[in-house]
Amino acid sequence: MTHTAHQAGPATKPPYAGTRPPRLHQIPAFTDYIAQHWGSQPIPVDLPEGTAPAAAAHRRRLSAALPGRTIVAAAGTAPIRNDDCAYGFRADSDFVWLTGVQVEGAVVVMTPVSGGHETTVYLPPPFRPGEDGFFGNAMHGELWVGASPGLTEWSQALDVAVRDVAELDTSGTIASTNGPVLATAVVPETLRRSHSMEVSAELGRALAQLRMIKDDWEIAQLRHAVDASVGGFAAVAGEIPRAIDEGLGERWLQGTFDRHARTHGNGPGYSTIVGSGPNAPVLHWTRCDGPILPDGTLLLDMGVEARSLYTADVTRTLPASGTSSAPPSARCMTWWRSPTGSR
Repeated sequence: MTHTAHQAGPATKPPYAGTRPPRLHQIPAFTDYIAQHWGSQPIPVDLPEGTAPAAAAHRRRLSAALPGRTIVAAAGTAPIRNDDCAYGFRADSDFVWLTGVQVEGAVVVMTPVSGGHETTVYLPPPFRPGEDGFFGNAMHGELWVGASPGLTEWSQALDVAVRDVAELDTSGTIASTNGPVLATAVVPETLRRSHSMEVSAELGRALAQLRMIKDDWEIAQLRHAVDASVGGFAAVAGEIPRAIDEGLGERWLQGTFDRHARTHGNGPGYSTIVGSGPNAPVLHWTRCDGPILPDGTLLLDMGVEARSLYTADVTRTLPASGTSSAPPSARCMTWWRSPTGSR
């Protein structure tokens, strides 16, 4: 039997081999189409009443504490949770105290002038229709996150100069005539390096000390947070029987409070703690994945954060059954209060 060698011809490749599909911003037909027929109505800034004057008063107090010093603070950014989804953004408290702004990536610069400081807030402008970021930036593009106030609206709301944060990368050195520029720890490292800033312990101490003394506006915000938290506790207490009878557990009570906090404020001021029975003594029981034991105690550590970011922090222990047992005996109380401090 004779075998004849077969010579295979060259493999034929499809015409698209070795190529990649173009990205959307590289397709003129798409970018032209997606930019059409969008409204251009200004979006107002929605701040709690009194925010801008309170922030201005706070800046005056910091200016008096650090005269002649250039001060920079930042709002921070949210970490990525997965893919193009980030964790919910919560602005740095020092930054909000100084500006009232809760915009991711924002920066405030306080430049010394005669009689105090001049303030400029730098914000990332929203990506509008016609810009690549409008559809290409899942974090800040308006197609993804909705229409947002622009720099003009922010300037009007805050009564300060507001500029594009990108200008900080091109504006040279932030002026300082009396020592190094003082920066909070939240200011991005790249920005600190490019402008020769230092994370300032002095600035951190000054802000901490000033924020300890609450003004009337802050007290009103705290009262609102406390009142909303009281309502949240009442809502949770009303759901305890259902959580027991239907086996909904700690998760149900956690969700009850978190929904209340989101409805009547910015949301929970910290991770809600609902601990039943053996979970109650755990200091930060935020898993909230256990059952509600009918005969056990129920630890609730919860607080509503107001839209201004002032937060209540309330802890109560309730009998899940609705009735407390008799108080411990005097002998037991004496044992717990041993003079030696031992049990």
